[in-house]
Amino acid sequence: MHKHFYPIGARVPEDGGGLHEVQLRMLGAIRELPGLAVADLAGALGITSQHALYHLRSLSSQGLIRLDRRGIRLRCYPEERPASTSDEEPPKSR
Repeated sequence: MHKHFYPIGARVPEDGGGLHEVQLRMLGAIRELPGLAVADLAGALGITSQHALYHLRSLSSQGLIRLDRRGIRLRCYPEERPASTSDEEPPKSR
């Protein structure tokens, strides 16, 4: 169990402290433009590349994105979501 601390007056996330607002914005951008470079993403969000990489590594460890080095650039790709098997009907026996 983790304790989450927030500054006085800060908006507490409704999901109990799941993804950070920056991470949600990153996920949206990566899903819109797969293969986006970390430096470009950071510039678009108005944060440093180091700050972006911190959050991207967290998203990667949660299995939400994949980081891939292409030459000297580190690029971000959304991870494919596994198909839900609960919606499928079981095969009928003959």
